[in-house]
Amino acid sequence: MAKRRKIQPEHTKTPIEALMGVWKKYGTLIMGGLALVLIIVLVVNWTGHRAEGRLEEAKKELADIAGDDPNRLTRLMQLEHKYGDTEIGPRVRMELSWEHLRQRDYAKAEPLLNEFLAASDSVPAYFKARARLSLAYVAMDRKKYDEARTLFETVKREKLYATEAERMLKVIEKAKDAPADSGPQPAGKPAKTGSGS
Repeated sequence: MAKRRKIQPEHTKTPIEALMGVWKKYGTLIMGGLALVLIIVLVVNWTGHRAEGRLEEAKKELADIAGDDPNRLTRLMQLEHKYGDTEIGPRVRMELSWEHLRQRDYAKAEPLLNEFLAASDSVPAYFKARARLSLAYVAMDRKKYDEARTLFETVKREKLYATEAERMLKVIEKAKDAPADSGPQPAGKPAKTGSGS
């Protein structure tokens, strides 16, 4: 006669037998979960390396654009379109705004500069200060001296470009004593003498 095998109750199983029972019941789910975690880690790692590569490429392209390049504005606009969403995007936009200023195209420079001022903490403080300083120079060039004074005073309080802002505030103050048609002159520009030759 064949012996009957006794079925052991759950609480009398050895730990290994209990583990084997859990594995038999949930093993496929556990392996699927581990595979999913591994895939997520690999994708995050790959995209991180890809983003680093893009950032290095953008830095190199930006460095290759010389100040005297006749196509500088076009190349900067292409870079802004290509890398505007990366870490270097603010730097490209700042260079683009400076190029617009250099060409005295204030209508295109001012929105970019104001974008820096309106940005949250995602934009470094020195970009905001530089944007405010650039807007102050634009205001001076447009002979809006009160607006320029306000911007220079704000820059001075921020301390990043305080020396330059303080110097320009002195220029504005000296202009009060100058003839009415001369106005304050930015650094490096001689004041008008009144005699035309």
